[in-house]
Amino acid sequence: RGIVMGLVSQFVLLPFLGFLVVKAFDLDAVAGITLLITTTSPGGGFSGLFCSLANADLALSVAMTTVSTVLCMVMMPLNVVLYIRSTYGVSVDLPWGSLAVTVGVVVLAVAIGLSLSYYRPLWKTNLNRAGTVCGVANVFLAAGSSGSSDTPFWSHPPSFMVAIGLPCFVGLALSFVISKAGLRIAPPQAVAISIECCYQNTALAITVALSVFKKDAGYAAGIPLIYGMAEPAIIAPFCLIAWRAGWTYCPPSQSFANFLLGNWQVGSHHPDALWQEDEPMSSPPPHVRGPESPAPSRNFGRSPSFNDPTSPVHSPTKQQVYPQMH
Repeated sequence: RGIVMGLVSQFVLLPFLGFLVVKAFDLDAVAGITLLITTTSPGGGFSGLFCSLANADLALSVAMTTVSTVLCMVMMPLNVVLYIRSTYGVSVDLPWGSLAVTVGVVVLAVAIGLSLSYYRPLWKTNLNRAGTVCGVANVFLAAGSSGSSDTPFWSHPPSFMVAIGLPCFVGLALSFVISKAGLRIAPPQAVAISIECCYQNTALAITVALSVFKKDAGYAAGIPLIYGMAEPAIIAPFCLIAWRAGWTYCPPSQSFANFLLGNWQVGSHHPDALWQEDEPMSSPPPHVRGPESPAPSRNFGRSPSFNDPTSPVHSPTKQQVYPQMH
């Protein structure tokens, strides 16, 4: 259910939000088409980094990135026809070679990661830290490269930049509310879905924009760059809020250093990790348990009955147990 919700968020919700922004702000053809291309380009590589740093469900994030990148070969042309042609009356030729390379790189990287995790389980902690360092370094490199473009992001008026970043903010908020409150997906999974929804493959969007707008290449390339700058500015505070609210695997009682660098994922066997279903807990987490809260059910391996009034879903401590669904 988590993957299905994530794919709907990526291929239906975010492109529709991009379409609404284009209409509401009356963006010109270059900016509007490029924004629509950006919002239909899921599979951003740094989404897994943010899920890892935030201690959201990293396994779900990797699965969503892989599936969405493959489905992008089909869903991007459909969204292009649906929104761009209906809005501006033009067609866009997609660079199929770049799309194929992107899919191949993601699938290969996931295969290598899964193989190392299976055959070298003791390497996971060090590899996770190395990946975090490399990911943060790449974020700074991407930010520096945007300033050397023909149209740096600071050359646009604030209202224009708000319009470009608005689908990211609204998509993150809506996908989280729908996942957690509407579908009752476990909070760490809901956080991962929200990040995956709004974090786009801006490199792919830039490639498509440059192939479409050769005369306005600098202007078109600036749109995904602005969106890419908005992503960490929106996602990072959300990750901190999720941690302090107890929506991630890391307890909010931990220090910021432990939250950022520690491994709290499912299977880490950390004694203080939240929302773990492979190891029953003797009592709810201290920050969740109230003075009169009952002990949690040990039925962690099965979905709770929605007709059972004693089920954790209906109890005052329903935050402590959600079914783990991938």
